[in-house]
Amino acid sequence: MNIAYIIFNRLDHTKCSFDKIRQAQPKRLLLIADGHRETIEGEASRCREVRDYVTSSVDWDCEVLTNFSEKNVGCKNRVSSGID
Repeated sequence: MNIAYIIFNRLDHTKCSFDKIRQAQPKRLLLIADGHRETIEGEASRCREVRDYVTSSVDWDCEVLTNFSEKNVGCKNRVSSGID
C-alpha cells in the first residue's frame, strides 16, 4: 500500500491523522508540504515542527519520499504539484 500524506502547520491534527497512517503501515509514504506564508508570524517554525514530527515518526519498514516546498504556493497549487 502507498499513501500520499499532505501536511502543513497543525501539529495536533497531524499527530491524530498520522496515528492512522502508522496503524496502516504503508510500504511507501509520500509526504507533501507547502512552504510557510511569509505574512504569518511563527508559521515557519510550526511547518518545520510538523515536517520533523512526521519524518521522525516512521517506525516501520517504509520508503519515505518527501516533496517539501520552501515557498508557499497555496493549497490548490501545492496539492497538485506535490502529487505530480
